[in-house]
Amino acid sequence: MSFIRWITGFLIAVIIIIFAVSNRHSIVLYIIPTEAYTFELPLYAIGLGMLAFGFFFGSLTVWLNASQIKRKQKKQIKNLEKALETMQEDKKIQIPALEFFPKLSKSVKK
Repeated sequence: MSFIRWITGFLIAVIIIIFAVSNRHSIVLYIIPTEAYTFELPLYAIGLGMLAFGFFFGSLTVWLNASQIKRKQKKQIKNLEKALETMQEDKKIQIPALEFFPKLSKSVKK
């Protein structure tokens, strides 16, 4: 799977390099429709800038959504642990033999 990622990344890098080399002429970028705020930039700089902006904006969106999901999961884990403790106190649930579940023994022996 990582081999496919490397090939895809290499192909994208080649396409970006070809785009940058073939679009070296300068264009005038108007921020506001008046002549006061104009920039003269190469076309590849504008294209790569927009690509970078989209990448960082998408990364920020994913990061913010992931942090919300992690908070919800932590709350759910705490609630489930509390429910498990109350069920164990009521003897409604039997703890399995710990030698069969070594990972469980670490969490029970706290």
